[in-house]
Amino acid sequence: GQAEWKNQASNVDLLEIRRPSLDATSIEQVAREYRCTLVVLMMEKQDKELRMVRGCLAEETFRRINCPTLIFGPKATCSPSVGNATGPIVFATSFQDRNLAAIALASRVADLCDRPFECVHVLPADLAEPTHERHIIPQILRNALVVGAKQNRVTVKPEACHILYSPSVSDAVVQFATLRKACLIVLGVQ
Repeated sequence: GQAEWKNQASNVDLLEIRRPSLDATSIEQVAREYRCTLVVLMMEKQDKELRMVRGCLAEETFRRINCPTLIFGPKATCSPSVGNATGPIVFATSFQDRNLAAIALASRVADLCDRPFECVHVLPADLAEPTHERHIIPQILRNALVVGAKQNRVTVKPEACHILYSPSVSDAVVQFATLRKACLIVLGVQ
């Protein structure tokens, strides 16, 4: 079923959709039809076999829709450790213009929550092999994050920009955020 709710005072329209078999295509259609400016997903735990067959709904959704997507995992609402997330807002990006624009949303959330703000970009693990140029790539990418942020009217210090190497972007971002005790991850990735 679905329920609509409008808050006249703040001019906010909310549309809640609850379906046991909701897929990314349905979410994309609703986001387009209602001209959503933000999609919020509450994800339930999915067993690994099902995820391998169906893929990750959250990833598929934010790859399809053309607006920021805020994703809450199953632990976000039931874990007692959520209150211990005292660290930064972590923004992970793929450097594409439309994705990098989400940095403004992440920065606003950090300001509202009075939290530090850090950026992350994940490179393939095989690029981590030692070469004489290895130290140059992270430096260039840190500078690119600073410039991309500036283009979106966000100031971020180079020391708050991190380059990670991993075969899995999602695993690297989650591991980084966990180590930093991040209170929120904002994905600007394709």
